Amino acid sequence: MGLNRWYEILSWTLTGLDPLRLSMNVQVICIVFQIYAKAMLDGSLAREVARERDRPRRLARLMQKLPPEHRPPQKP
Repeated sequence: MGLNRWYEILSWTLTGLDPLRLSMNVQVICIVFQIYAKAMLDGSLAREVARERDRPRRLARLMQKLPPEHRPPQKP
């Protein structure tokens, strides 16, 4: 099942769902929670957040190492 289908299932309102759709919704919520919990417990989520936060500084450092003729033009 793809992420688009997960998103569609999670967008259903819980009130008025037939038993099959309610079961699918609960299963998707459980799977998403398990993935999130595993990422939190093994630290991969924190590493990804830190990497994303550090990206502009690392890119700027790499840009400084490039020879001037290979650098993109600076924004005014």
